[in-house]
Amino acid sequence: MFRHETGPQDRADTPTAAVGAGQAARQDLEGNKQRGAAMTTFILDTLAYADTLKAGGFSPQQAETQSRALAEILDRQMATKAEITEHENHLRRDIRELELRLDARIRETKLELEARLSETNARIAETKADLTRWVIGAGVLQTTIIIGVLLKVAKLV
Repeated sequence: MFRHETGPQDRADTPTAAVGAGQAARQDLEGNKQRGAAMTTFILDTLAYADTLKAGGFSPQQAETQSRALAEILDRQMATKAEITEHENHLRRDIRELELRLDARIRETKLELEARLSETNARIAETKADLTRWVIGAGVLQTTIIIGVLLKVAKLV
């Protein structure tokens, strides 16, 4: 919110103009405090700005026009507290949605990994059983061969 105090009653050549502008700005600030300051208040003292421009060589009309133009630009480009709060709320909501999606993806990935781990464990158990059958089969075959060879050798002697 801006106070634009460059009207004809606020010319620098009248002693009450500066007092009037200052009182109006203070009243505006007090009003915002009483309303809970729903917006961010930024007061541009356009009268003082115009006086500075005049002291720098600008004509009174140029100084006032420049002062009004700057106040309008600032007024359009400054975000209010409500706008910032609204943007913050949107960001919080977006972050929460992302957190929920990430949690869901993490759960899906965890379930998928558990399924793959179960499948891998089942394959390992299967491989162990096959290996055990082969080892036992080879052991029985070896034992049979050794017994056969020993019997053959015993008949020869």
